[in-house]
Amino acid sequence: MWEGRYVVYDPPRRSAVQMVRASRLSPVRRLAGTWVVRTEDDGSYVEMIVQFESRLPFVTELLSRRIKKVLERSLIQLELAMDMHERDS
Repeated sequence: MWEGRYVVYDPPRRSAVQMVRASRLSPVRRLAGTWVVRTEDDGSYVEMIVQFESRLPFVTELLSRRIKKVLERSLIQLELAMDMHERDS
């Protein structure tokens, strides 16, 4: 569990969050994420960038893989939501 705050909020183009507090059991010491959305000829391009620092250096690679999977899942869910929205429009 963690708490974050927006450091950039510029919808619909960009937002960025920074972790300000986390559970003592969290393996993450620092966490920041940026989401950038660009319109292109064939639709929109979403870039998700996450930077983190582990409290336990030996689990950094494991955390990196886990964060990547979470981001990939988020992008798939976003794409599905957009497809549903287009069908309903």
